[in-house]
Amino acid sequence: GIRLLGVRAVTVYRTDTRLNQFDGVFAVASSNVSVIGNRVEYDGDGIEFETSSDVRVNGNTVVLNRQDGIFFYNTTDSAVDGNAVTQNGWIGIHVSTAANVKVSANSVSGNDRTAIDIESSEQVLVHGNNLFSNLGNGIVATDVQGLVLSANSVAATGQTGVSVAVATDLEVSGNIVSGSRYGGIVISGAERASVLENEVANNSDGISLLFSRKIRVEGNNVSGNQGFGAYLADGESGEIMENRFEGNEIGIGIEGGSNATIWGNEVRDSVYGLYLFLSFAVRTYHNSFWANSVSAADDRGAENDWDHGYPSGGNYWSDYRGRDRCNESNQANCSGPDGIGDTPYGIDQDSRDRYPLMSPYGSLNGAPVAAFTISPGEGEVGTLFAVDATPSTDDHDFPVTLQVRWDWEDDGVWDTPWSATKTAEHRYPMPGDYTVRLAVRDSEGVHGTAAIQVAVKPAPAPPILLAAGVAILVATVPAILAYWGYVWWRRGWFRRARKRQQRGPLGRG
Repeated sequence: GIRLLGVRAVTVYRTDTRLNQFDGVFAVASSNVSVIGNRVEYDGDGIEFETSSDVRVNGNTVVLNRQDGIFFYNTTDSAVDGNAVTQNGWIGIHVSTAANVKVSANSVSGNDRTAIDIESSEQVLVHGNNLFSNLGNGIVATDVQGLVLSANSVAATGQTGVSVAVATDLEVSGNIVSGSRYGGIVISGAERASVLENEVANNSDGISLLFSRKIRVEGNNVSGNQGFGAYLADGESGEIMENRFEGNEIGIGIEGGSNATIWGNEVRDSVYGLYLFLSFAVRTYHNSFWANSVSAADDRGAENDWDHGYPSGGNYWSDYRGRDRCNESNQANCSGPDGIGDTPYGIDQDSRDRYPLMSPYGSLNGAPVAAFTISPGEGEVGTLFAVDATPSTDDHDFPVTLQVRWDWEDDGVWDTPWSATKTAEHRYPMPGDYTVRLAVRDSEGVHGTAAIQVAVKPAPAPPILLAAGVAILVATVPAILAYWGYVWWRRGWFRRARKRQQRGPLGRG
């Protein structure tokens, strides 16, 4: 084949290497090397780089080689992209003891072992590859740090779709994994791993996380798997949130786990919706369980929580038969519903959801819509202004559970504490134009605000008090002037009448 030893700035372009005893293209201790558009077949390893850097392997057809299709060993700052790697005897693309490597947009199929294998490497990106009909695993990664597996399609593998063991700072996101004989995505011995927005369908199990810590499973669509949708075993500090599990035998299972949170998921059409076994400190809330044969099971009792308290609430259970006529934490105030069932939902004899939701909990929580009225709309110093935030609404919480607070001058300092009471009153001591601001928060602590302006005028002039002897005459200035005008008019009338009387009836002197 082609051998490159200690070279720099070399391109191997559009060659046809075949039927070599060893590698088709082999390079060692080299840098700035490109292998582009070649056909490599019937060799040992198809293309191999050792102890090299700044390598690009692009647009090659690597087929029917006896060992690995493409092999990077101790190679850094390099890329494998846009290759067709098919029917090789070992691994399709193999990266070992490498750093800062990108494997992208390759088509890898029909290889006898794993399609892509990453081992003892750091900062590797495997993105946008199409992997199908490989006899071994789709993607295998072992002893890796900072690995990202994103937007890959992994289908019809003979073993596991994606398998990662011993990893830190791992991300598995946006992949489509289907038809794997064993697990869809299996992660073991990981710390700080995220499994995000994957489509995982028709595998033996969907997503499995074993012996791992600080795990986040979010936004995945997991359906039609023969066993678990999501399975956590012997791990701690995990979050399973806002996923959709449908048609799996067990939607979510946790075995030997601790300090896990399960929230905002939709789990439907399973034999068991959620199964907890030998686990403790598991918090389960705001999930929606639909049409499962058994909604949930827990072999422990008070060690696990099945709701988020009041007014946040618990979970939606499609087989809950309770009613919602009352509110408050003890559901004893029957002035109106609050979206939470008046009686708990029983999981088993010693486990229950104290605050079952009457309707499914949404995956997105928008801010409350703050709204209020103020009466009167304007007034004077000393006027009692009444405000009412009852018109405020929220897409998740009932109005009765919303809390409000008021800032009478909109100066950034809240004048009242948070309260579920929606009405309040206030007087302004000085005239001016004021802005009243309302803040509304829901059970998740999300805020919404609204503001209304109010005009406060000076108070009217005080009344004038006139004292005459022991009598007090109260009048305004115009009334006083009218009074004295009347008095002078009456005095003139008396003088004229007296003169007429002195003249006699004929008016003579």
